[in-house]
Amino acid sequence: MIRSEDVYNITLGLLKKDARGQGFGIDEFNHISSLVNMELYNSYVSKYEIDAAVSDILAPFKVRNTNVTLTAGLARLPGVFDRLAGNPTIAYPWGAITLTGTVTVVNNANAKVKITSPKHNLKNGDIITATGLSVHTVTSKAITVIDRDSFWVDVNWTGADVLTNAAWTLTGAERKQVDMVGELEYSVRVGDANLKPTIANPVAVMDSNVTGSISAFASGGAGLVSATSAAHGLTTGMTVTISSSTVSAYNGTYPITVTGTGTFTFSGTYTATGTATWTCYDLTQITVYPATLTSINVNYLKFPPVPFLDYYVTSAGLMVFMIEGAKQVNIPAGAEYRTGTVGGAAVYVDSATINWGWDKDVLPHIIYAILSKAGLNIQDMNTINLAIAEETKEEAQV
Repeated sequence: MIRSEDVYNITLGLLKKDARGQGFGIDEFNHISSLVNMELYNSYVSKYEIDAAVSDILAPFKVRNTNVTLTAGLARLPGVFDRLAGNPTIAYPWGAITLTGTVTVVNNANAKVKITSPKHNLKNGDIITATGLSVHTVTSKAITVIDRDSFWVDVNWTGADVLTNAAWTLTGAERKQVDMVGELEYSVRVGDANLKPTIANPVAVMDSNVTGSISAFASGGAGLVSATSAAHGLTTGMTVTISSSTVSAYNGTYPITVTGTGTFTFSGTYTATGTATWTCYDLTQITVYPATLTSINVNYLKFPPVPFLDYYVTSAGLMVFMIEGAKQVNIPAGAEYRTGTVGGAAVYVDSATINWGWDKDVLPHIIYAILSKAGLNIQDMNTINLAIAEETKEEAQV
């Protein structure tokens, strides 16, 4: 992690040695930082896992072995998701549980749990763990085959289960890759008996046409409408299109601000609650076949956080930087916050500062790129390294 304040101070120090640096303000710095951040990321991603050093640089943005729950084969990937790093995997052998029931077993006083799983291909003595059962706990239990579609386990029957993505996994199961295919290839496979997706040969398709339901609207404050949408998966800054709203004035396309896992706000005037549908092309979803699969594991690269340096200016004209995550920071009387809000004893704001997500090894490249966009071309990277060392020294003395 690299502090946004450090990047600004180093950049400003180098720019002030050049006449073009005198007019370089913090708002311009924030704008350039956003561009540099993504250009740097895209540059490294183009060489990902071709060069070991590049893969190490991108390590802060790699997320490994994330379990994603599927509903009818479909799941939204996290809002920060950029691209897969390898194919998804599933536990294999594996099978869907379609029903639990009771079975009477000879020489057992209590009825046992019967599990229905079509074409399970298990054999007597296999050890399984079941998930998604509301009543019974089946962990590392040996099975006894009843027929090709059912088996029983040594767990006493206590009542009917409600099944939620219920499935069994063989203890010691391997991970099996899910083939990523396009729409055309999927249409060919699904129509071919030999290539049709199965649990043994699953496939997946990705797209960005993600939709969700809005169950209610409320006032989000002055000039804002708040929308309630359970587990929306959106992130601040994404653009959504609201349609089919029972309050037609809300229909339209808006950049949104996430205020909770089930709420977000957009610009508008609140008049009444209602329902609607939203669509977002910034999100990614994955559809896995066969649809009976209940979860997959994915490795992926996430977008780096967009750096930003928040501040206020005191009555003496001094700029005060705000640290990332600071809550309820008082803007003192006579000061002016970044947005133009005048300070006072009762004026508090949450810091909007976001630090750079990169390791410090990348700092010289960040400074060089910002300087280039600011119009200063430094030929010798040693000049930047010396400036970084000086800033680090000054921090140590504070």
